[in-house]
Amino acid sequence: MSQKMIMDAPVSFAYYPTALISCVISSLLFQYCGKILAKYMNQFSKSPLHVQIELQTLFVSGVHAIIVSFSGLYVLLTDERTMKDSVWGDCPQVRHTCAIVVGYLVSDFIIMIIYYKEVGGYFYFIHHLASIYAYVYVITFGVLEFFANFRLLAEFSTPFVNTRRFLEVEGYPKSSKQVLVNGFSMVIFFFVTRVAVIPPYYWMVYSIYGTPAYESIGHVQYVLVGSCAVLDILNVIWFFKMCRGAHKVLKSQKLRQNNIEDRKAA
Repeated sequence: MSQKMIMDAPVSFAYYPTALISCVISSLLFQYCGKILAKYMNQFSKSPLHVQIELQTLFVSGVHAIIVSFSGLYVLLTDERTMKDSVWGDCPQVRHTCAIVVGYLVSDFIIMIIYYKEVGGYFYFIHHLASIYAYVYVITFGVLEFFANFRLLAEFSTPFVNTRRFLEVEGYPKSSKQVLVNGFSMVIFFFVTRVAVIPPYYWMVYSIYGTPAYESIGHVQYVLVGSCAVLDILNVIWFFKMCRGAHKVLKSQKLRQNNIEDRKAA
């Protein structure tokens, strides 16, 4: 097959309305979730504007992550079309889910522009643009749906990562049960969904390398490998930072417990 096959593939805009709806809902949720957070968080209303905006974006991020991660898991366990053909296998649910991701990312991108002084950062701009570029190919041409869906499973760890920030703002000590349980869950889910999946992901990429189907996607090959490699490197770095943080907390817990036992023995 020719490299031009990706451009010769049928172009579909059928999933763009899903992206638009996702963008609108994400934006509205950002605007109104502040009332929810103010009701259930003691420190939200007392926090500076940049912290409130950060928490609102994390809230929307968590809702988005729950939706797309469970959708991705369902497809992975039930859909045979993308499993049999990881390059051109077409599953409408995957394309709808990726459209939801695109809509959320566009909304978050706009929010970062509006509140750049509070939450902006060049890395997040680059990350969002690269992700939007990749997922637009999926929803438009129906290419690499299996790999796109597989990558969405990483979102299972997002709610735990976000919850850590909420607990921090609420003033929970690092030794509290809430922080420890969430931290342990965060490390486990982050490892399983973002680190442990790295070898099988690249093994699957290698298994199609050089095949006519792989050659047919042209420059999208670089999205499949290049952008994912950057994100995987960052995930490994973040995971080791999490492990160091967890080790410090456990060490301090052990020292505190030893001090209590020494006082009882005295």
